[in-house]
Amino acid sequence: MPRTTWPIRRRDSNGLMLDQRRLLRRLVDTQDWRKACEQERIHPERFRTWVKRDRAFREVYDAIHQSAVEFARVAMRAASYASVEALEKAHDAVKVPKRRIECPHCGRTSTHENSEPDWRTRLRAAKTILEAVGLL
Repeated sequence: MPRTTWPIRRRDSNGLMLDQRRLLRRLVDTQDWRKACEQERIHPERFRTWVKRDRAFREVYDAIHQSAVEFARVAMRAASYASVEALEKAHDAVKVPKRRIECPHCGRTSTHENSEPDWRTRLRAAKTILEAVGLL
């Protein structure tokens, strides 16, 4: 029975093998490790093993994702500020409509102003908050 031999896997100056480098390049393009594995024909379990056990691979992988983490942090802060502003506007939103009322006895008309909650603004604010949180 012929013996199966595996190709010798050499590492470059960064400690990465060729298939690891290809996967990392694909990962930068797709931002999805499953798609990158599928496109490079690397089994997902192999990818997980590299992340857990291969220090050189994990360091480059972490460096790639560090910028994505920073971007997410900034986006979350911006979303929280937008949510707080929307909540403040919603809490204080009132409208003062002018209503003309005619007296049924004498026929005179008078204009009255009465403040009431502005539900349209409050609903818009709730929608903004839900969109910022990602629930809508």
